[in-house]
Amino acid sequence: MSRQSECLILAVIVVAAAALRLTALEYSPPGLFRDEAEKGYNAWCLAETGRDYEGRRLPLFINVFGAHTSAIYQYATVPWVWLAGLEVWTTRLTAALVGVLTVFVLFWLARALFDPAAALAAAGILAVSPWHIQFSRWAQQGIFMPLLFTVAAWGVVRFRQGRRWGLPIAAAAIALSTYAYDVGRALAPLFLVLLAWIAWRELRVHWKWTAVSAVILALLVAPTLHFVLSQTDAAMARFRRISIAQPGMTPAQVVGQFLMNYARHFSPGYLVLHGDRELRHSTGLTGILHTAEAPFFLLGLIFLFRRRDAAAALVLGWLFISPVASSMTREGIPHALRSLAGVPAFALAAAIGVAELARSVSPRNRKWLIGLAAGWEGLCLAWFVYVFFFIYPNISQAAWQAGIGEAIRWSAAREQADPIWISEAVGGLSLPPEIIAPGEIFVAFFERIPPAQFQRGRLDGTRFHVQPAGMALNDLLTLIQPPHKILIALMGEMPNRAVPAFASRKQQGYSHAVAVYLLHGSR
Repeated sequence: MSRQSECLILAVIVVAAAALRLTALEYSPPGLFRDEAEKGYNAWCLAETGRDYEGRRLPLFINVFGAHTSAIYQYATVPWVWLAGLEVWTTRLTAALVGVLTVFVLFWLARALFDPAAALAAAGILAVSPWHIQFSRWAQQGIFMPLLFTVAAWGVVRFRQGRRWGLPIAAAAIALSTYAYDVGRALAPLFLVLLAWIAWRELRVHWKWTAVSAVILALLVAPTLHFVLSQTDAAMARFRRISIAQPGMTPAQVVGQFLMNYARHFSPGYLVLHGDRELRHSTGLTGILHTAEAPFFLLGLIFLFRRRDAAAALVLGWLFISPVASSMTREGIPHALRSLAGVPAFALAAAIGVAELARSVSPRNRKWLIGLAAGWEGLCLAWFVYVFFFIYPNISQAAWQAGIGEAIRWSAAREQADPIWISEAVGGLSLPPEIIAPGEIFVAFFERIPPAQFQRGRLDGTRFHVQPAGMALNDLLTLIQPPHKILIALMGEMPNRAVPAFASRKQQGYSHAVAVYLLHGSR
């Protein structure tokens, strides 16, 4: 293959990856999940004031509905909301661009590890991966994990090949992965050990580069380490709630549960049939891999086990590390988001299966084999595209809290100065009053409340009020005194005799879960 042909094919793959991640970004997934609204609005706050929605200047970690998470996604989104405004598509644009960049970087990693043919196969598989496309289309910081791990692996491989500058790049990427997502704090040390083991000889010989890279790693990780050690309760609150190690369990039970969880991440049903059961993580109608990739993935594993070199050790180690953090939790197993760091390794293994199988047959049969594999993959992709853009937006509306933005805008557009109440159930979380609730963020996002105003008094001075945590809906209706009032609530939350004045539009017979009720002095 000529270099010109290689570049042309790579360009086609990258364009295809961009099309699959950017097309109709505002509409599929439907609606806007509360975590996305928070990220978009916080990015706007940072762009306008240099502070988050709580008024803290340039924070590294943000209190998101009672859990402290890294602000990496919010900072990365600042340019888009500053240039094009606070919109659903600008909020999701960061994830889409990171996804496309990961495809490009994976090509260069695979090329350094294997050869151009395997590299193009790996990039092509990742470009059309249902698993990777799903998380490249909504605002979730976990999408940084595949990119940063791929950059780190590429840096170490290039370091071993004589490009010493690759090691500091790898160190920086590993350090940043601890900010990308909470599971990064568990996976990054494991991946670091894997990379150090692969490059151990070069690390000893070129100890000056090793020392410089270690300093870079330490400096970048220090804020995360300080946060975890100084605010352990805040840093570990989420993990403690979902950890498999619960009071009363014996060590044997914990280990047994971990092994069961781990094995389920490689189950055929999860990989090729239905994927993650959470509809934000998968369509529910397709696996996280295309069925065409499954046999090549298995062949790739066989070929990699036979190679017994550093490249094989990297891919296999990466594969087996990726479900570790997810397996330590007890909800949503197998969990596509918490194991997302491994998606490039799956693509690499499948690509090796394609490349090695092609080399094992005659040139004439090789063309038929590649054509058959490409055709099968194309059919799988066509089915996924149809599901994702035409079926999935209808069946996943409740998971994406679709209709809330429409309900808020419809209510705010009424001429009457009626107070607008939002049921706590709409946001899906019950939080103490001192913590900013999802309902408040939805209003701030869709009504474009100026960041400085929200930082001073949240929804004070607006028509919107969020139902206090723990208050029953009937008590709320009794509390509201004016004769005219507007309530945004879930469909079915009000008595059957209460007819909504507005319900989000129906699509193919499936209605949104959110409605607006006009109440006139009675329940």
